[in-house]
Amino acid sequence: MVYGSSLEATLVGIVVPDPDELCCWVKKTLNIDGTSVGQLSALSEVKQAILEELWTVGKKAGLNSFEQVKDILVTTEMFSIENGQMTPTQKIKRENITAHYAQEINEMYLQLAK
Repeated sequence: MVYGSSLEATLVGIVVPDPDELCCWVKKTLNIDGTSVGQLSALSEVKQAILEELWTVGKKAGLNSFEQVKDILVTTEMFSIENGQMTPTQKIKRENITAHYAQEINEMYLQLAK
C-alpha cells in the first residue's frame, strides 16, 4: 500500500510480500538462504532490495521521482478481513491500515527528514 501524507512531500509504502516468493527472490537476489520469512522481512538488506525493485519497476512504468515511494515497511502481517484491513470484497481499508501502522509511518517520515 502506498501512503502519502498531506504534510509531507514524499510517499512511503507498506509491503506485504508473498512468503514463498520472498524466500525464493531473496535467495536469488541477495544469496540469503535458510532464514524465516519473519527474519527476512526484518533485514535492512531485504528492505533495500525491495525498495530498489519498486523503483526499477516504477521507472519502467514511467513514474516520476515524486510518484515513487521513498521508504517502505516490510511486514509479514497479511491484510485480511479478520484483522479489519480488507473488506469482504477484498478491497483494502486504507484508513484502518494507516491507523494500524501510524507509528511505523511516522518513523519512516522522521528517517526521511534526516
